[in-house]
Amino acid sequence: MQSSYEDQRHNEYHCDLQGPGHALIEQWNPVGLVGIITAFNFPVAVYGWNNAIALISGNVCLWNETPTTSLISVAVIKIIAKVLEDNRLPGAICSLTCGGADIGTAMAKDERVNLLSFTGSTPVGKQVALMVQERFAFEDADLNLVVPSALFAAVGTAGQRCTTARRLMESCSVGKGTVQWHDLSSPKPPPPRFK
Repeated sequence: MQSSYEDQRHNEYHCDLQGPGHALIEQWNPVGLVGIITAFNFPVAVYGWNNAIALISGNVCLWNETPTTSLISVAVIKIIAKVLEDNRLPGAICSLTCGGADIGTAMAKDERVNLLSFTGSTPVGKQVALMVQERFAFEDADLNLVVPSALFAAVGTAGQRCTTARRLMESCSVGKGTVQWHDLSSPKPPPPRFK
């Protein structure tokens, strides 16, 4: 048996990581429109990482670059559009908007942007996070799925990934206003599925 393989029918990647009984399974599901807001210092790299993941998952992308990198951003989008069109895909799958905070604000508030990636300063990131949070209501979430998933997102790979969940936000009506795992589900949350 190979240590890794891809199952195109189910859009999954399987990899044996730590021996028998341990495996990593990623399933890529399209969410729709992915907004990508980049900073001035690594605009193409950050866009490339986010764009590649979004496209592999079956999404389309809208990139808002910083106004100081417009020329390189336009050049990159033209290259991507040509590659897409040469492969009989619409170039607009990856689109660019040139603008500043007004465009970023519009993207953060627009419910048609199904997922938003922001890279930039902490103060602006906090503003973006608050705008995006206002769009979502999770009071009907399946807590038997949410709790173990949130726990795994935070600590499930023991620091072996470059990104993890850092915050868990909940509706005041779910957990009495505070994150208390034992109060999130009745009588208690299920044991993690990732032993």
